Amino acid sequence: MKTAFIFSGQGSQFAGMGKDLYENHSECRLLFDEASEILKIDFKSEIFENGEILKKNEYCQPAIAAVSAAALKVAELKGMTADVVAGLSLGEYTALYASGVFTFENLIKITRRRGYIMENYVSDVAGGMSAVLGLDSADCLRACEKANLTLGGEESVVCANFNAPGQVVISGGLNALALAEQLASESGAKRVLSLNVAGPFHTSYYEAAAEELYNELKTYTFGEMKIPVISNATAYKYAETADIAAVLRRHMISPVLFQKSVENMIEDGVGEFYEFGPGKTLTGFVKKINKEVKAVSGVSN
Repeated sequence: MKTAFIFSGQGSQFAGMGKDLYENHSECRLLFDEASEILKIDFKSEIFENGEILKKNEYCQPAIAAVSAAALKVAELKGMTADVVAGLSLGEYTALYASGVFTFENLIKITRRRGYIMENYVSDVAGGMSAVLGLDSADCLRACEKANLTLGGEESVVCANFNAPGQVVISGGLNALALAEQLASESGAKRVLSLNVAGPFHTSYYEAAAEELYNELKTYTFGEMKIPVISNATAYKYAETADIAAVLRRHMISPVLFQKSVENMIEDGVGEFYEFGPGKTLTGFVKKINKEVKAVSGVSN
């Protein structure tokens, strides 16, 4: 039976995340201290205590990546290994770190730059994301299509995350998003919840940002992919390390195919999933996708 490590995405952040790792593991303290130096912030005061800085993509994204990497370090110290790795949206970057493609320094630098680009290239767009619960993906797609037709191109909304059965995330401009939420509720959604994110992620609103990130990524030298990584954009393994910049460009504006990624991993023999990062969101998704596999959130003690 194979094992998968999966890594949390944006929206899982909270003030105090990673504090237990810092206090209980010297190896984790070294990682957080390195992240502090790269980001030019005091992780202890800004993340473990205050948390206000997490409202900015530029710091939120590398902070989540650092916490996820620290949790991974504890698992590695316990002798745990993975046959395949994946992540939800931002979490794919930590998966690339776990696979050996990114160094920790590059993980923090790249995710900081990604956050900065995402925040500044759509600074004039009022948008967000909402989780639609209890409605199948086809009905969610229809709600978005109807909202877009109604608004006539003024704004747009799409299905941005296919996370689990009955759990789809829609993303777009605020007016389009609100209309799609209403239509989803009228179609039978049990709940519609606004997500704690700073923009309409995984939409065409980020095309300029994706191009900027692509140009940035081409300046990096990547390491060997020692563990296969599943791409959000395709739900399949990366073909070659050389494809990383192009795949991550597509990744920023394409839907997150998390459910299909998990289903493909299970079909490939994965029976155990371990989530690393803040919260337990991905563990819950895996359990909804397949109740027969083992899904555990983190290894922090």
